[in-house]
Amino acid sequence: MFSNDRNIETIGQLVEIIKHYIGLQKEYMKLDVVDKIVRLLTALTISAIFVVLLMLALIYLSFACGIDSKVYSGYAFGMGVERITNLKYRVSDLRMFSENDTRFLKEFESAN
Repeated sequence: MFSNDRNIETIGQLVEIIKHYIGLQKEYMKLDVVDKIVRLLTALTISAIFVVLLMLALIYLSFACGIDSKVYSGYAFGMGVERITNLKYRVSDLRMFSENDTRFLKEFESAN
């Protein structure tokens, strides 16, 4: 009563459609991963170009402003652990981190 040739054919078509859908889902996931990788590489490339242009601008400005290269020999950039801690805990002098003063260091024991 329930199983005739038409029902079996319809179920077979449904199974084929589901297989096709699963294949499309796998292909979509591959494309999504590739898209994310391309976006990441693009962002890294743009960031690298920006850093190079910034460095060139700083070199140009150092020559344009007449900075003596015998007195000043480089540029310092960075957001190290000490600088982040300085901003978070409002430490007045970064040199205090490297002096190994136990009184100063004990202030951060409860920060964990």
